[in-house]
Amino acid sequence: VGTLTTLTVDNVIINGTTIGHTGDTDLLTFASSKLTVAGDVKVDGGNALLLREDDTYINSPSSDRIDFRTSGTVALYIDSSQNATFAGTITAGSTSKFTGSGDTLTLESTNSGTGGAQLNLNHVGGSQADGDSVGRILFNGQDSNDNSVTYARIDGIAEDVTDGSENGALNFDTRT
Repeated sequence: VGTLTTLTVDNVIINGTTIGHTGDTDLLTFASSKLTVAGDVKVDGGNALLLREDDTYINSPSSDRIDFRTSGTVALYIDSSQNATFAGTITAGSTSKFTGSGDTLTLESTNSGTGGAQLNLNHVGGSQADGDSVGRILFNGQDSNDNSVTYARIDGIAEDVTDGSENGALNFDTRT
């Protein structure tokens, strides 16, 4: 019988593990269990790109939205206004930074009751002690030499961590 090494059919070349068009060779490359695409990938019909299983995929349910789904549920979607909506908890491995020229972070509550927007600074550790800082807000700016300076801060202090008799303090400090 023999081995087929090259097959040319209607401007499609199959050569070893490479598939390409005669005018654009190596458009698709299969190697080491990976598919490399030189160009754009367009998904028509189902509007989903399956990543691992049938319930983990990137989806475009409409022309102005893209969804990232895990276990069949939307984990993140981005709309045409570049607004991103996350479901669940966002966990940062290190410091998160939000940069902008106006209001950089807005917390908005849609609660129709008496509860408003809430920011929780939760200090969790295995060795709580009296006098620990449990949260801090820093008000930083630059001086005339572009050095970062803390001009004011608010500290939440656990004055007494004894179960049943917990006491706290809120300290306001300014640079003078």
